[in-house]
Formats: sequence, C-alpha cells, structure tokens
Amino acid sequence: MANQSHFAVLFSLLLLIGSCTVEAQRRRGRVPRTSAISQSTLSFETGLVLRSGDVKPVARGTFNLLDTSLEKILADSGFSSDLSAFALNSIQSRIDRLRGATVTSFDREMDAIKPHIVSSTTTDFSGKGQFPAVKPGIYYVMYLGEVGPNTILWNVKVDLKPGQNSVTLDNNNLASP
Repeated sequence: MANQSHFAVLFSLLLLIGSCTVEAQRRRGRVPRTSAISQSTLSFETGLVLRSGDVKPVARGTFNLLDTSLEKILADSGFSSDLSAFALNSIQSRIDRLRGATVTSFDREMDAIKPHIVSSTTTDFSGKGQFPAVKPGIYYVMYLGEVGPNTILWNVKVDLKPGQNSVTLDNNNLASP
C-alpha cells in the first residue's frame, strides 16, 4: 500500500512538473509559437557629419520604431504631414512652454504618434542602439532631437527580415536637417 501511495504522489508530482513546462503551455495555447528565426531585431548606428568634418554620434537619444510612417500618422490625425514643420513645432513648443503654455500643438502631434510606437530604445554613448525582437515587416525608425544647435529628425523606412537587421542613420537619410 505504501509503495502505491508513494507511486501516486510521485506520478502526481511529475504531472504537475510537466504541466508547468513551456511546451505543455504551448500545447494548451497559452504560449505563442514563436522562434528566434521568426523574429527580427534591428541594430543601428548614428553619426552626423558636421560642417567641420567631425562625425557626431547621437548619444543617449531615444529612438522609436513606428508601425507607420510619420507623415501618414500626422496626416491621418489631421496635422500637416510636412516633417520640417513637425521638427519646427518641437522647437516652438519649448518656446511656448517658457511663455506658460501647458499643452502645445506639438504635444497633440506626439499623442497621435504614441499608439504607433512598436518599440523604443536609447542609444549608448557611441550612438549605437538595438530594438528588441519584433515580427518581420515594414517599420520606421524615428528620432527627433538636438545635435549641437541643430534639431534633427529621422523617419527611416526599414524592411525587417527574420533574424538580425541593421541600418546606419546619418546625414543621407535625415527627414529634416
């Protein structure tokens, strides 16, 4: 009797352990079936060539991976799709805040963009970054910020294939200098 009871406890314990494995969870539909090969990662490096000839990385900048182009997001939300105007609005919003404004048109534009952010990352001190794994597909790398006295904007289309992908963000693919 004792052996049967020990066997039953051991069998129940094995069933419990088996039900906790990832594979068991997948069979029950609780864990999505994804593999590393069905995911895409995007590494990027930033560098702006200044008039002096020096190359300046965008260090500690926050970059967003969008599911739609910035122009389309702005246009669909009732704003101008002119990216130069968008960059200028970011500057104007700082001036408006200094004058006491609490909400600016730029804030409303940024609110329209937020639902389209798939992922965000911050570059390291050398201007390099990597987005976490996402599904393969078309995305847009967006950055709006300052490098020296210049406000810069990137809205670069990337077609992410399964596995590792990379892109260089520089003067050649700026949306707005």
